[in-house]
Amino acid sequence: MPNKRLVFFLVAIWLSQVQAEVSSKASNGKAKEKNQQTVHGEQEKAKVITNQEASKLYEKYLDGWKAISDEQRTKITAEVIAENVQYSTPRHELGRRETMIDDMAEFQKKFPNRILKNGD
Repeated sequence: MPNKRLVFFLVAIWLSQVQAEVSSKASNGKAKEKNQQTVHGEQEKAKVITNQEASKLYEKYLDGWKAISDEQRTKITAEVIAENVQYSTPRHELGRRETMIDDMAEFQKKFPNRILKNGD
């Protein structure tokens, strides 16, 4: 069962995706008031995620760190990481999903065939 930090991280990723989708839908010319109600409703729905769903999402995210092709890595991150995510590490002051993809590839160059598992 994932710990609380993991669940928080996964919910944050998931919420970023939902907010991006909602923002995209909201810009399609609907009335402002109706959009605000829709955005609020979608965000409320996005807060609900089971531990099992969070664990599956995290496992898929960890798959992106494996020794896989760049195409596979890009596909995985597109499924689990919001396009407008803010990614930072001691090596990266601030980046987006592309920075994360590059970091995953560099990880495999530095540690060939290393597999990250839930709990690492």
